[in-house]
Amino acid sequence: MGGGVWRAGILPLLLGLAACGGGPALSPFTAGSVGTWNREGEPPGLAFIVAASPVERGTVRVSLTTPDPQVLLRSLDVRPLGGSVPVSGWWVDGLAPRPGTYRLEASFPGGRYLNREMVVDPGALLPLAGNPSLTFGTQEFLLRWGRVAGAEAYYAELWRLGEGDRPEVAYPLFLTRGLEIRLDTGGLSLPPGRYRARIFALSADPHDFGHLADRLAFPFNVSSVWTPVASWGMP
Repeated sequence: MGGGVWRAGILPLLLGLAACGGGPALSPFTAGSVGTWNREGEPPGLAFIVAASPVERGTVRVSLTTPDPQVLLRSLDVRPLGGSVPVSGWWVDGLAPRPGTYRLEASFPGGRYLNREMVVDPGALLPLAGNPSLTFGTQEFLLRWGRVAGAEAYYAELWRLGEGDRPEVAYPLFLTRGLEIRLDTGGLSLPPGRYRARIFALSADPHDFGHLADRLAFPFNVSSVWTPVASWGMP
């Protein structure tokens, strides 16, 4: 999984996910969708996703053209151990959603291509996860959040905070359909400091390749919340 990139003030935050699997019965497909990003305490942004199968080794090139128009460019490296795999990549961006038609294009290694136009409703927002919490024990940490209506999956990342408690170093975790993550702190080699976690709720599971093409016929909406600050390894 790719990491997060923090830009002071306005994101973009980029998240890339690529996975292999789906079973031998997985039919070839190309899909993509655009929607909104509901950010806790901030104006809404945009969310978009592309997916295809099979995809060969190389780089996925993605462009999203807004009604303004503005163009967002993203890429995702595909490095399978062998052969071709199903791949998905999703991103969020702080650019405010505008009513109107968006064009989403993607070229995938191996020759597959996506070219889709769709209308985004700026007022259609995925709810925020309730009661997010981050707790450190002596050898592990526990991250929990509430279920989000309309979400099929959740993605969590841990951030070490810098001066003024600004997010500074990201520790991407993983995608899950559950409502908690419990991990050994030694496995992440966390230095002492102050931390927060951010939980993203996703209206489609990027790794459910058997159903993803059907799910992406609808808008791809994302919401995100931060946990309160928690300290690790500090007196």
